[in-house]
Amino acid sequence: KDAQFTSIQLPAKCTHLKVAPLLFLPFVENAYKYVEKKGESPAISINMTCSDKTIHFRCKNQYNINSSKDVHTGGVGLENVRKRLELIYPDKHTLTISNEHRIIIIEDEPLAIDKLTGFINRLLSLNLISTYDNAIEGLQFIQNNKVDLVFLDIQMEELTGIQMLEAITHKPYIVITSAYAEYALKGYELNVFDYLLKPFGFERFLQSVTKVQEDFAKKMNPKALSNNHIFVK
Repeated sequence: KDAQFTSIQLPAKCTHLKVAPLLFLPFVENAYKYVEKKGESPAISINMTCSDKTIHFRCKNQYNINSSKDVHTGGVGLENVRKRLELIYPDKHTLTISNEHRIIIIEDEPLAIDKLTGFINRLLSLNLISTYDNAIEGLQFIQNNKVDLVFLDIQMEELTGIQMLEAITHKPYIVITSAYAEYALKGYELNVFDYLLKPFGFERFLQSVTKVQEDFAKKMNPKALSNNHIFVK
């Protein structure tokens, strides 16, 4: 009824894939149950895309994290969906219930920034808050703001990505994006979470983000369901 309240994006064609009836309905019901309108539009976003063998379903709402409602476990409805997925699609799905992650990109190539920005904007659980074309400004932002995940290039002028990592005392999740494989070992010595070798596609990007979200969820609440996407192969 209110187009500004709810945004729905569905694929024009997805007839080659089928899932069990009413599988996604509890997520939509849960989104409306816990939504809190705060002047931003839309308050609820529902998005579905299809690839050759996978359906990506994402449902996002605005809510108060300090609310007394049990938004972390998702209630009986989502717990039943989890059990149903395990029964019908064992080892063929990923379920994620999580808060939106704050992301920055530190990259000196405009085309690479545009590519990453496009990938990030396809996932409703990710919030790109800023991009930087140099590591000095990126480092300053990380030191003074809450950042969950950084996509970091290596070869940059003045301060390289490796030098920036050595200067950070409290690291968010770091995913290196580089055309040079020889920096991978040094990156992992500095506790980077993942290493994306350019050129990489959306599928590899998605694998990295999913790993970050799952690890983040375990640290925040080991007993909670870990995610807000469903992938049914």
